[in-house]
Amino acid sequence: MSYFDDGDKIYTLGFTYFPLLCGIAESFSFQVPSKYYLTCLTDSEFEYITFDDLQNIIDQSQQIERLFRRMTEAMFSSMIDLHIELRAMTIQERYKNFCQKNPQLLHMVPHKYISSYLGIDPTNFSKLFNSVPI
Repeated sequence: MSYFDDGDKIYTLGFTYFPLLCGIAESFSFQVPSKYYLTCLTDSEFEYITFDDLQNIIDQSQQIERLFRRMTEAMFSSMIDLHIELRAMTIQERYKNFCQKNPQLLHMVPHKYISSYLGIDPTNFSKLFNSVPI
């Protein structure tokens, strides 16, 4: 889970699960400290690559460079979709959309984090979880 912590509240930014890659792309790409954090909500195994090693691989392979560009484009597209959902959909529509895209997360992730991600009060999320058929 990626999240921002302002000291008073945690704002969930996203979830990543196998087989997707996880990271803080802008911090890695621009080599600056991150404004947000990653945490594991389930048992996890990691592989990692340093910035310099990735740059060397990208310099040697146009296919790897294309792969990372496509991953960045997919991440950007997901962020746009989330912005649209948060601004244009009702809480019920957001909830249903999330459940259709990520049904497994309902049983893996504490609901307070999902409600934060969806911009829904935890009490309203609980009501949706208990009453909206998926």
